[in-house]
Formats: sequence, C-alpha cells, structure tokens
Amino acid sequence: MTDRVRGRGRSVGRGREVRLDPVGRGLGDLGLTETAVRDWVKQTRVDAGERNGLTSSEREELAALRRENRRLREEFDILKRVTASFAKETR
Repeated sequence: MTDRVRGRGRSVGRGREVRLDPVGRGLGDLGLTETAVRDWVKQTRVDAGERNGLTSSEREELAALRRENRRLREEFDILKRVTASFAKETR
C-alpha cells in the first residue's frame, strides 16, 4: 500500500469523524483540499453501501469498458478506410 493511499484512508477517517462541517480546518496542513476529502468520503460511503452510486470497482470497470469501446471504434474506422481503399483499387 502506498503512502498516498494510507494518507487518503486517514483523511477519509478524519473527514468522517468531523462529519465534514469543519473539514477545511487542518486539511491545509495535510496538503489536501476540502473538495478532495469530501469526494473521498462520499466514495467511501458508496463503497460501504451507505450511499447510492457507483462503487470504486464499478467505476474502474466502467472506465475499462469505455477504453475498450474507444479502441474498438478506432479499429473499426481503420478497417472501414482500408476496405474502402482496397475496393477503390480493385475497380
């Protein structure tokens, strides 16, 4: 586990303890923004089933599917161009 992930876990725990009202206090000392910690806390609650939304694993899967979809579309476009070029040459 990286130091960044450990720091994030401590920050989320700290954000959950203070219920995010005075989050801005003390976060500057950790080099974090209030928005980042709020987002982490929200995501932790989603992952724990306390809140609706996409879990971290679902977000990762969605991102992977989008990357694959983009790659397949690019490959399809290339094949269309090659096919059109080949058809033009055989006339």
